[in-house]
Amino acid sequence: MRSVTLTLIFIAQVAAQSTELYLYENEIWIGNPPHLEQITHDKAGKSSVTFSPAKNAVAYVEDCGNAAKSGCSPRLVFRDLKGNPLYSFLPLRHSDGRACLSVLQFDWIDTDRIGFSCHVSPSLSEYSVMSISKAASIAGYSGGPFEWSTDRKQLAYGGPVLHFSPPYAQSFYLCLGDRLLYPRVSSLKNCLSGGNPNKVELKGSTYFGIRDLSSDLLWRPDGSAIAFVERVYDWAAPEPSALSGGSEIERGHELVVVPLNGPAVRSSLRLEKRGYPTLTWTGPSTLEVREGAQKPRVFHVEPSGLSPR
Repeated sequence: MRSVTLTLIFIAQVAAQSTELYLYENEIWIGNPPHLEQITHDKAGKSSVTFSPAKNAVAYVEDCGNAAKSGCSPRLVFRDLKGNPLYSFLPLRHSDGRACLSVLQFDWIDTDRIGFSCHVSPSLSEYSVMSISKAASIAGYSGGPFEWSTDRKQLAYGGPVLHFSPPYAQSFYLCLGDRLLYPRVSSLKNCLSGGNPNKVELKGSTYFGIRDLSSDLLWRPDGSAIAFVERVYDWAAPEPSALSGGSEIERGHELVVVPLNGPAVRSSLRLEKRGYPTLTWTGPSTLEVREGAQKPRVFHVEPSGLSPR
C-alpha cells in the first residue's frame, strides 16, 4: 500500500469516524490524516464511497462511463479495509429486475441491507432495498429524494409524480415506507395506491396552493419528525383543462415539520433567493435554517406550531 501526506493532495472527504475515507483521482484512501493508505489501484470510476455500519468494510458504486453507449451498467463493489474484494452486485431495480443504468444514491443501511436510487426520469427515481446475504431485492419505492431515519429503520421520501404532468399534479407529498405521511388525506393512506393526494384548489382557470420541495428532508435526531422547506405557488393556466403554459404566481416558502404521529406544523419563511436552504436540528426542539452565508434563522418547534427565536 502506498502512503501519502494529506497536505500534498486535494481530496474529498466521504465519511469520518476514527478512520476516514477519501476519494482522490478515482482511488480510495483510508486512514487518519495526515497519513493515508491507498486501498484501490484499478483506476475505475467510483462514487458514493461509504463504510459498512460496523466500519469494517468499504462499498462504492463502480461507474462505467456512458452506460447507454457502452452497454454496461454500474456495479456495487464491496472490499475489506485492506482493499481485498469481498463481493459485487449489479444494482437491479425492484420493480422490473432491470439493471440500474445510473445510481444516484447508495446507502449501506445495516449489516444485511443496502439501498440504492436509480434514475428513471427528471422528476422520478426508484429506490431499491437489497439483501446482501440473499443477493436479491426485497423492497422498492418510487419518488425522491430518499432519506433514512437515524436508526436506519424508516425511509422517508417524496411521493412519485409524473414528469410531464401539469403543475397541479406535481405537488409535493411525503411518504414513510408505504404510508402517506403528509398531507393527511383520509381517502389515500398508502403511497403505493397511485395518484397525487394533494387537493389543489381550482378557481376559474387558476390552481391554488401547489407545493414544491425546496430543501432536503431532515429527520429529527430521535426519529420522531421530519423537517423540510416548501415553495408554495399558484398556477394560472390558459384554461382549466390545460396541461402546460400559463404562469406561476409566487406565494413564498414555508418551513414544515411533520411528526410521525400528529399534525404538521409550519411557519412562513422568507428566502432571499429561490434555492435550497440548509436545515439543522440544533436541539430536540430547535431547528436552524441557513441560506448561503447569511446568519441562520432559528425556530422553536412545538406540537402547537413553529416560532422564530
